[in-house]
Amino acid sequence: MSIFDDVLQSGQFEEQPFGPHEAYAGILLASSACDGHIADEEVQGLVTILGRTRLYQHVTPQRFGSMIDRLLGVLKRGGPEQLVQKSVPVVPTELKET
Repeated sequence: MSIFDDVLQSGQFEEQPFGPHEAYAGILLASSACDGHIADEEVQGLVTILGRTRLYQHVTPQRFGSMIDRLLGVLKRGGPEQLVQKSVPVVPTELKET
């Protein structure tokens, strides 16, 4: 038994809420994975699209990679529905129509 077992088993561990960067990327990732599978080519296309978006101009490669890893984790644990549910409220106003 580790020192974290009590905290993790009691449900007190909460994941940080998404910010605008995660939210927008989360919607795109969920769209790509809506068929139950996401191909490497789809992920690469997503990264290319996001790299061209003004929202991500000042995001470091390390932060971008961490963000994608986090989104993929949510996708694997809860599916595209949960990823959309967590993302929609935080998508920046100017990108909601997109």
